[in-house]
Amino acid sequence: MNERERIHKMVEAGTITEGEAERLLSVLREIDQADGELAASAAAMEDEARQVERMDGPEPGADAAVHTGAAAAGPAAAGPAAAAGSARRAPVPGAAPVPAGEAPAGSRGPASAEAGAGAPRDTRWVRVSLLAGDVSVRADPDVDEVVVRGDTESVRVEATADGFTVGHAKGEGQESWVDRFLSRIRSGHVELRVPAGYGVDLAVTAGDVEIRGVPFLRGRLTSGNLDARGLHGIDFTTAAGDINVEMTLTEGRHSLRATAGDVSVRLGAGSNVEVDGSVSIGSASVRAPGFEVDRRGVGQRFRGRVGAGRARLDLHVTTGDVDVKVSDER
Repeated sequence: MNERERIHKMVEAGTITEGEAERLLSVLREIDQADGELAASAAAMEDEARQVERMDGPEPGADAAVHTGAAAAGPAAAGPAAAAGSARRAPVPGAAPVPAGEAPAGSRGPASAEAGAGAPRDTRWVRVSLLAGDVSVRADPDVDEVVVRGDTESVRVEATADGFTVGHAKGEGQESWVDRFLSRIRSGHVELRVPAGYGVDLAVTAGDVEIRGVPFLRGRLTSGNLDARGLHGIDFTTAAGDINVEMTLTEGRHSLRATAGDVSVRLGAGSNVEVDGSVSIGSASVRAPGFEVDRRGVGQRFRGRVGAGRARLDLHVTTGDVDVKVSDER
């Protein structure tokens, strides 16, 4: 019996309501659609990269590789590259998403001076692995461990060697992701208070995410909107949803990729970063001096530098609009 059949059986048995069943089925459809879009976009980005390489050719003194959602050089790109790679292996319809507790894609990658998202290797992380639900994460200098507010019964926090993990608590008789998600939709919003200086390693299937005061963000969001402010490093991939990020980048390699959705990026005035971005289908608006925006068929490519360009940000969107602005506030 697959998950869809199991959901219908639960309705017949009176275990769940028609409304709860529809929400479960809707998530299954979103997962299948997002995975398909991500797989298709990976192939499209690879093709786009080859076309751009043929048109532009390697630039003297520049990296030979064109950074796309399908392949990106450097330790910080390990998370999104891994996510795109896994998307090429299309899941069996009705298969469960990545289970809670499994390390997010952004946490995997070769050991280096960076731990992804431009973070130092010794950065401590809060790994948030949830199937669904809205999540807000705020740095709090008054706590030395993760504090959960709101839905405290269905979420567990465990200490690890390099920080904490946050995932769904498995109750009695909850054997599948449907059970865990069902308990989630019957509960409310989750708010996490995390120690100051910790990075967030995110793996959320469906839901909106808000982040405030956290220095580093890596991982993935399959379906939902991301609103993050106060970042100093990012290595993140989304499949469907809008992204709004405010960050100040001064060193290291950073990556932000979206399959379908609008992306808004505001770089702090203290940033020192070179930006290489593209939109496969959509438009790019860059409100900053020294940037070049070129039309590429039905999309656009843009490049520019803030300060001396010590850091590097790869920003790529398959379908959607991109807005980049450099803050003039010091």
